[in-house]
Amino acid sequence: MASKQPPASGPRGAYGWFVGGVAAWFLATGIHQVILSWLLVGELGFVPTWLRTAAARASWLGPLLAPEFRERFADRDVYRQFLNRMDVAGQLKAREPVNQSLYLWSKAMLPDVLLNMLGDRTEMAHSIEGRTPCLDHDLVERVNSMPVHMKIQGITEKYVLREAARPYLTDTVCKRQKHPCVSPPALGGRFLQLLQDTLRTPSFASVPFFDAKAMTTLLDRLPQISEDEARFRTSWSSLYGLSAHVLHTRYAQ
Repeated sequence: MASKQPPASGPRGAYGWFVGGVAAWFLATGIHQVILSWLLVGELGFVPTWLRTAAARASWLGPLLAPEFRERFADRDVYRQFLNRMDVAGQLKAREPVNQSLYLWSKAMLPDVLLNMLGDRTEMAHSIEGRTPCLDHDLVERVNSMPVHMKIQGITEKYVLREAARPYLTDTVCKRQKHPCVSPPALGGRFLQLLQDTLRTPSFASVPFFDAKAMTTLLDRLPQISEDEARFRTSWSSLYGLSAHVLHTRYAQ
C-alpha cells in the first residue's frame, strides 16, 4: 500500500503545475482559438476535438484572470510549444486523424490530467494505490495496431470494447453515448457557502492570477443562474478559483 505523499512545493509541485495550467487555459482563449485552428490544420490537416473542447472551456476562465497575468503570457504560442514536444514527422504524419488525435491525447491529457490530477494525486491523498488495467502494455500495443474502424464507427466510440462486452450487457448500455463520470454543478448548500466564504476574502485577493473583483461579480450572479450549461460553466470556473486559493495559501504564502 502506498503511503500518502503531499504534493511537492516549488515550480514543479502542485502550485507550479496549477500556475502553468491556468496560463495554458487562458492562452487558448480569444485570438488563440484562431491560432489553434491555423496551426493545427496546417500541421495535421484538422483540429482534434478534445483540444478544441479544452480551448472552448478556457474561454470560461479567461474573464476571471488578472490583467497582469494575462499580459505576462499573452505572447506565448502554447500550441506551437505543444507540437514542438511531439515527433510530428515520425509519429503523426501519414496516420489517420483518429490515431493522430489519440497519440496527442496520450501525450497530454492522459498523463497530465487523468493519471496525474484525477489518478495518482487523488489516490495518494487518500493512501490508495489505484490499478489501471486498460493501460496494460500488451493491451495498449494490441489496440494501437487495430484499424480505425474497430476503434470508432460513425459517432460510436470504443467500438471494439462495446462489441467485446455485448454478450454481458444490455443493448441499452452497449449503444449508450459515451458519458464521462462527472459530478453535477454544485452551486448550492455547503459548497456554495464555501465558495462565498472563500472567494470574497482578502486572502483570495492575494492570489496573483485571478481578478478578485471579477470573481465577486460572478459570485453575485450565482443565485440568478438557472440554465444548466451556465451553471456548469460557473461551477467549473469558481472551483478553479477555489483550488487556486487552497494551493496558494498552502504552498506560496
